[in-house]
Amino acid sequence: MATSLRQYKKTPIDKRAENHPCYSPEAQHYFARVHLPVAPACNIQCNYCNRKFDCANESRPGVSSTLLSPEAGLKKVMAVAMRLPQLSVVGIAGPGDPLANPEKTFGTLRLIKEAIPMLKLCLSTNGLRLNEFLPEILELGIGHVTVTINALDPDIGKEIYAWAFHGHKRLTGKDAAAVLIENQLEGLRLLAKENVLVKVNTVVIPGVNDAHVPKLANELKSLGAFLVNLMPVAISPGYGSAFSKMGVVSPSPQYIEALQGKIEANVNLMRHCRLCRADAAGLLCKDTSQEKAACIEEETIEQGFDVGVIERMHAHLEQRIETDRMKREQIIKSYEAYRAGKALSGTKIAVATKGMGLVNEHFGHAKEFLVYEVQEDGSLKLLGARKVELYCATGSDCQQEESAQTKMCRTLQALEGVQALFVMAIGPAPEQALLEAGIEVVRQIGPIEEAFMAWAKEKISIPALEEQANRAVS
Repeated sequence: MATSLRQYKKTPIDKRAENHPCYSPEAQHYFARVHLPVAPACNIQCNYCNRKFDCANESRPGVSSTLLSPEAGLKKVMAVAMRLPQLSVVGIAGPGDPLANPEKTFGTLRLIKEAIPMLKLCLSTNGLRLNEFLPEILELGIGHVTVTINALDPDIGKEIYAWAFHGHKRLTGKDAAAVLIENQLEGLRLLAKENVLVKVNTVVIPGVNDAHVPKLANELKSLGAFLVNLMPVAISPGYGSAFSKMGVVSPSPQYIEALQGKIEANVNLMRHCRLCRADAAGLLCKDTSQEKAACIEEETIEQGFDVGVIERMHAHLEQRIETDRMKREQIIKSYEAYRAGKALSGTKIAVATKGMGLVNEHFGHAKEFLVYEVQEDGSLKLLGARKVELYCATGSDCQQEESAQTKMCRTLQALEGVQALFVMAIGPAPEQALLEAGIEVVRQIGPIEEAFMAWAKEKISIPALEEQANRAVS
């Protein structure tokens, strides 16, 4: 979803990001991606990482339930595409580092390029070996590369990285951080020079590198980063990483949004990241990698696979995006967006969605809410996706009641600062809890902007009517 009408005007660099759900906030509503866990080894040890921990409900980098061979990776892509022909991107993001597993990584992407050439190829790396494998990246036509860069200063980096294995040597402390940072920045510069779109992930670690982020973002922009993505460090009980043992606290969504606000004038931000697993599949808002329905018997894949179905779906979605774009422009004009936006400028709203740019999810079925901030021109700026626990669950009545109360409490924390929540439907108990917390519940089905504008028009009409009535009395 575009954040303002200005972004509807296309430029060459926008064209390269089109149809890529991670690089385009608009494409995330329409196109799917799949991550292939073919790269188990890693050449650095981050103090926030523990890849041995795996939970089907855990969504974060480095987590995968299985490991695949290149051939099995191709079959998985075919299986996902048969179920989700809106698949547009294949990425390799681990569970280790793709460039620490070059044969498996490039072998997998080569098979996919030959079999399904219309899919975009991606990889996500720590950047230690970027310079070394730049020729392979360019030869395969990998047009999107994500590099995780957490610091410019080796003194900060040594607090983040325990060791790095490079040049047949195991480096530790400041030496490891210095070599890693040098290679990351040079790799970013070279990729940008070759017209590869680079997204930089920065893991925000309170008390370690958070104060350093503005300086880091400026340097990344100067070296050619297309997007900067601020990711909260993942800390949870029993997680087992060095930082979790040190008592490091994961920053809240509100903290990340505030930090984004400090750098958004200087860099393009990715605000719709979902901290995807290394085996993620589906729309960003609906990861289906752990669903039993996602499994297709391997022997039926190749005989039932049809590249033409993907091509036709892509063409349909591209037309749908353009149509929806035009509708948004008309919605803003027809609802006198400037008046509505001016009155509600700065208001934050949350949306329950299953994709396609629609309010189309039941409150109890939502695992996340998209949070937007109203701009003066009436457009909606995406601030991010705030994850919540599934409100509707199975269990005994007493377990459900206790669980529902606990989940509602956490949901209210996640929605802190939000004035209105747009949902397809909601039960009376959670609606009452939201109202008591000062969050208006808006039941709608349809385009997000249309739902917002209908609500905004109603909100601004009340003061106007009151003013008219007061003049009549006087």
